Amino acid sequence: NYIIEVSEKIIELYPAVVYPYNNIAAVYYSQGDYEGAIKYFKLAEEQAPFDTIVINNIAYLSAITGDLETALEYYEKLKLYGNEEEKKLAEEQIKRFSAK
Repeated sequence: NYIIEVSEKIIELYPAVVYPYNNIAAVYYSQGDYEGAIKYFKLAEEQAPFDTIVINNIAYLSAITGDLETALEYYEKLKLYGNEEEKKLAEEQIKRFSAK
């Protein structure tokens, strides 16, 4: 996949840049490879631990793969670091998954 190839090259040159990890994760997600997507979102998190896009994506993928404990953990992080809209989303998801 061209996007993965280019993103991997960018990672080689600039490993601290978060966007190539997100790009690769998005490709895996679009192919239904949620484990691959989570792997790359977590690599992105290593570079940018407070990036709310990364945090939300890990929370979402954890939820859809049935890992509600991790989903809740990441929605709590989103609530802590997110803007008002992200905090509202996080609170809704925490309420939703805590009820299960």
